[in-house]
Order: sequence, then C-alpha cells, then structure tokens
Amino acid sequence: MLLSTLMNQKSLEKHSLSKARLKSFSLVTATAIGCISIATSATAASFSFAFGSNGTGNGEFNFPNGIAVDGGGNIYVADTSNSRVQVPDSGGVFQSTSGSNGSGNGQIDVPVGIAVGGGGNIYVADGSNNRAQVFNFSRVFESAFGSNGAGNVQINRPRGITVDSGDNIYVADADNDGAQVLSQSQPPVSTPELFGIIVLGILGSGLVVRRLAKSR
Repeated sequence: MLLSTLMNQKSLEKHSLSKARLKSFSLVTATAIGCISIATSATAASFSFAFGSNGTGNGEFNFPNGIAVDGGGNIYVADTSNSRVQVPDSGGVFQSTSGSNGSGNGQIDVPVGIAVGGGGNIYVADGSNNRAQVFNFSRVFESAFGSNGAGNVQINRPRGITVDSGDNIYVADADNDGAQVLSQSQPPVSTPELFGIIVLGILGSGLVVRRLAKSR
C-alpha cells in the first residue's frame, strides 16, 4: 500500500523537482527506474553524472526514494523495492549494501527516507515495518525504535527522516499525520506549546521522543 501511494505521487515529485532545479544547491535525485542523477550549480541545476540501472544486483536499484550524502561524499540510497540501503562513493561506484527484506534487526521492508548523522550513523525510515533503524558508520545494525500504532514512540508508515547537528532525530509519521522528534540527551518532561503539547517519553535505548499534538 505504501509503495502504491509513492508511485501515485510520481507526477507531483516531478513538478516539485522542476521548481527545485531553479534553486542554488547540489541536487541529488532518485528516480523510479533505478537511475540516480547528480546535479550541481551556482544559480541553476546542471547535469553532472548519473549512476545505477533497474535491477537487484549491486549498484542496481528498484524504485529508489530517499537519498543522503555524508561529509566524505559517500551517497546513501534507500533502495525501496529492493528493501535495502546501497552506498556508492562520490563518483557513483558501488561500495556496500545494508539490510535485507524482513522484520528482524537490520532487516528492512520498503525503506523510504534516509539520513546520515555527524558521527556517520545511518538513519532509515523502515516504512512497512513501522519503525526507524540506525546503522553505524560501518553499516552494521545498531538500534531500532518505533512500532505500529498512534501513541508515543509508535510510528505508522514513516516516510521522511533527518537528523540535526545535536543528533536529534526527526521522523515524518505519515499515516499518523504528524511527526516525532527523538533526542539522545533530553530529560523526560512535558512542555506546553503555543500550538499543542509536546509529550516526552524514554525509549529503551536512552532516546527521548516528543510528539507534537494537534491543538484543540
């Protein structure tokens, strides 16, 4: 169901991409046919190079969605329909892969979003497993958080994921129509907010989750 939803949004993504090409930044695009395009520019995006083709082998992709780049230029691709993460180098040459289809630790089912932290950890929005997983800089499974549901620390079809300089983790909790924020250092408190309540709770790994509730 998640994959079907993503495919239905292809035309919207193309429209968004055409606008993004006018902005001043390095542009990395994952396409449904398994090709990754890299574009760089000062004022408008211009083609640099592409890599990948449709398939299941190393360096081949099947409906890739999320993509991220670390400080060394390595590229991390959420190879969605192959249920894995692939890591090419800065030139697009295959280096390694993480994950396999399944629901165990280190296994992934329809990964959509991906991010890389300052310490080299890889954060994956594990879509059909309703959780996020963390791999270390050696691409080895480190931890997982989330389960199916609508409560705190529960995630329903996560789509996007990112991490800030303080290693706070932000997850787009798609089917719950919200987002969750996880911190590795913040104490568990409840804080009134102008637009709702942020509720905090401690995860087994020492992370703290905050959910922005809808205002009433």
